Parts: sequence; C-alpha cells; structure tokens
Amino acid sequence: MDLKQYLKDYDQAYEDAEMPDGTGGALPDGKHTTTITESQIEETNWGSVQWSLRFENDQGSVRKWNALDNPDRLGYVKADLAKLGYTGRLSDLDPSSFVGMVCEITVQRKVAGEKTYTNTYLNAVTGRDDSVKAREPVPAGQSDEDIPF
Repeated sequence: MDLKQYLKDYDQAYEDAEMPDGTGGALPDGKHTTTITESQIEETNWGSVQWSLRFENDQGSVRKWNALDNPDRLGYVKADLAKLGYTGRLSDLDPSSFVGMVCEITVQRKVAGEKTYTNTYLNAVTGRDDSVKAREPVPAGQSDEDIPF
C-alpha cells in the first residue's frame, strides 16, 4: 500500500480535527523524561494505518500508537504532532524526523477485566538528542506491548 497516497484521503479531516484537552502516558505509571527511539507509520495486521512511537529512558520503554485513518482520532494525532513541532499535511509526515526528540510523557495503566492497558501521553518536547539514530521498523505483530485499538 502507498501510505502517503492513502493518507491524502485524510488530509482534510486532519486539518479540521480539533485538538482535545489533555493527554497522558506509560513505563511505570507517572511522569517521565524520555527520548523517542522509534517513530514509524505502518499498516497493522487488521488493515488500519497507524503511527507508532517508542519512548525510552534508563527505566525502560513504552510505545504509543495513533490511528491515522480514523477521523475521530485525528485530533489526538494533531495534538501530538503540534507538540513535536510538526505543522505540515498528514500525508507529508516523515515520522523518522522525531527520532532523538527528548519528551516529557505521562504513563497510566488501567485494568479492564483480565487485561491491563497502558496509555502513553505526550506532554511536551524538551530538547533533542542527536546521538539517537532511527532504528529499523519493528514488523507489525511482533511487539510484546498492548495495542490500544
């Protein structure tokens, strides 16, 4: 699938999306200073297109997923991208440009039945670590972390 062409269908919905108030995040529960070590756009096993970010620090790592082909969720995507300094069109997004950004995140876990879900919220970007280089993307379905949607 040509993801750039696919995402052009969502450019207007992205432009129109309103950013929601607040966000929140992962690792052990609480606030963390982390570095983005992976950022990629991928097609999931079930056919959705998502943008995933991996945040890491010396305590561990956490992944955040954003659905890019769900107009109801694009406000959250837009809010995260704005915090990362991105102002372009969704279809022009180069996710690897965020690798090395130092971010404040909040992690919250919640239990629903027998499952535990991790919510990761991007609070702010505080700098950049140019020593961090983009990694090869992790193939869909090979992560050991919960996918929230």
